[in-house]
Amino acid sequence: MDGDRGAGLLLFLHGSRTRHATGFALPGFEVTASLDTGGAHLAPLSCGEVPEIVDEGFGRTLTLLDPDRYAWTLTKHDPELYT
Repeated sequence: MDGDRGAGLLLFLHGSRTRHATGFALPGFEVTASLDTGGAHLAPLSCGEVPEIVDEGFGRTLTLLDPDRYAWTLTKHDPELYT
């Protein structure tokens, strides 16, 4: 993969209990974010939009596709599961 692939995407996971993911697209990019919860939750991102995607489960997976259809998968595990 080229070093600049996915350069239009910024993703933030925050909160140890909230299991929220927030992302937005930079100018010239359009990114789709989907929670892997059985197929239903899609949030198209375009420049200027800052949608919030909420995962109510533990250790769910968030998959992000850039305009070239390369995918990144990021799983946030709830730290309370390990305490």
